[in-house]
Amino acid sequence: MPQPGLPAVVMLTFIASAWAESPPPFPPDVSVTSFGVQTWTDSALSEVGGGTNFALMLGERLRWTVSGDVRKHGPDIVALVDAQFLIDPTPPSPVFTSNEVRQFGIEYQSSTWLVDLGRSVVYHGGPRLVDGIQALYKPSAPVKIGVWAGLAPNLFTTEPELRPGGGPIVSYENSQGQFSVMGEVLTYNGGLDRVGVLTQGRYSFERVLDLAGRLDLDPLRSAQPIVDAQAVIAADPAPAVHAEVLYDGFSSYEYLESEDLNPKLQRFAQRLIDKDFVLGFTQDTTDPNLNHLIGASLRVLPPGKGVAPKFGVVARYLKAAPSVVDPVCQQKSDAAAAAGGTLVDPICIGQLDSGYLRINPSVGVIRIADTVDLTADADYLQVEGGTQYDAGLTVVVEPPESPLSIDTSVRAIIAPTLFPGPTYYADLYVNVVSVPLDLLLIAGGEITSEPDLAPQASTGIGGFLRVAKYLRPPRRAGGGR
Repeated sequence: MPQPGLPAVVMLTFIASAWAESPPPFPPDVSVTSFGVQTWTDSALSEVGGGTNFALMLGERLRWTVSGDVRKHGPDIVALVDAQFLIDPTPPSPVFTSNEVRQFGIEYQSSTWLVDLGRSVVYHGGPRLVDGIQALYKPSAPVKIGVWAGLAPNLFTTEPELRPGGGPIVSYENSQGQFSVMGEVLTYNGGLDRVGVLTQGRYSFERVLDLAGRLDLDPLRSAQPIVDAQAVIAADPAPAVHAEVLYDGFSSYEYLESEDLNPKLQRFAQRLIDKDFVLGFTQDTTDPNLNHLIGASLRVLPPGKGVAPKFGVVARYLKAAPSVVDPVCQQKSDAAAAAGGTLVDPICIGQLDSGYLRINPSVGVIRIADTVDLTADADYLQVEGGTQYDAGLTVVVEPPESPLSIDTSVRAIIAPTLFPGPTYYADLYVNVVSVPLDLLLIAGGEITSEPDLAPQASTGIGGFLRVAKYLRPPRRAGGGR
C-alpha cells in the first residue's frame, strides 16, 4: 500500500521480490548497497523498562549477470541477493536483532529453463522461501512446470530451519491473466510438519475490471486448515477512477500488511526496517479461528499535467479472534499495568484489540506548480476499547528536475474512551538523489505527544538515516560483462 513520497529504497523491496516471483525476461543488472541507523524511544516506556530501540541497518540487493548477455536470448547465469541485517550495538541485546535474507544464490536462465540454487523465493509460493533448488520448465510460452526442494526457512524471520521438504509448481500465464498451483510437504523432527497447497489466479477484462484470488490450505492444521483465502475485485471505469473491494479470511499472518493488523500505526512505524518493531510474530503464530478482513476503496486521481483535485476513501472491517496477541506487546502491556499506567506504545496499541472498523476519507490538490501535493484526511476508528477520531495533513514537495524531495505530515488524534486527552503526531522525510554519484539519501523523523495516566504527557521521538549506493556494470558489445 504505497503512500505518496514512499522512499525509493522501500520500492526496491517490491522490485526485488518481483524478480523472484515472476522474473522479467531481461531485467537490468544492478547492485544496491544500503547502510543506515534508526532509533525510537518513548518517555512512558522508559519508566516501565521499555527503554530505547536503536539499531544499525545493512542491506544488499543484487542482480548481476556473471555469464552470458541479458541483451540476447541464450543461457545466462545470474547472481541474486536480497538481504538486510539489523544490528543492535547496545548490550545486553543480541547483536543481530533481525536478519532478513530473502534471496542469496545463483540463477540459470534460458528460453525454456529457470533454475535457482541457494536461497530463493518459491515461484508462485506466496511468502515461502527455500534453501535448496527449484527448477521451472517452460514447454510453451504460457505454461511453466517445476519443482522446489530443500529446507524451508522461518517465514517471518527468514532464519534457517531444519524443515526439509518441497513440492510441485504449475502455472499458466498470458496477457489477460495467470493461474498457478504450488504444493508443499515439509517435515520436522522426523514427522510431517505441513502439507500445503497454494492456488492463485488473476484475470483482466480489457484493463477495466481485474479479478484476483488466492487460497492457501494446510490440512494438517486440524483446528483451521484455511491459512489464507483472499478475493479482490478492482475496477478502472475511467482513467481517473480506481475502485477495489476485497475479502481476506486468514488464520496465519504470512500475507497481512502491518497496517491491516494494527490500524493505529503511524507512518513512521510503517517505514521502520525491522519487522519486529511492528509485528513480532513468530513462525508458528497461528490462530485456531478464521479471522475476517473486509475492505473497499475508491480513488479519484486525474492523470496528466496541471493542478487537479483528488479524492479517496478507504474502509476496513476486521473481525479477529482476541486470543492471538503479539507476545512482545502483551509483555509491555502487563508491565505498564503493573506500574499503574497504561500501554502507550504506538506500535503495540491496537494489537490487543479483537478487531476494528476503520473509515478513512481524504481530499487533496495535486501538481500545484508541478511541485506540491496536498492531502487532508480523517479517520473514524472503532475498536473494542472505544472510538478514535483523527485528522491530518500530508504535504509532498517534489520540484521538477530537483534532487531533493520532502514528505511531511501532522495529525491530531482524539480517543475519549481510550485516552484522557488528545494525541499529536508529526513526521518529516527528506530524500536526496545524486545521479552523478548514484547515491540515494533518506532521512526521517517523528514526534508524538500523547496523554498518560500521569499528569504529564508521554513523548515519543524517532528517527532514521539511510544511504543507498547504486552500481551498474558497463555495457560491452559482443556479450558478457
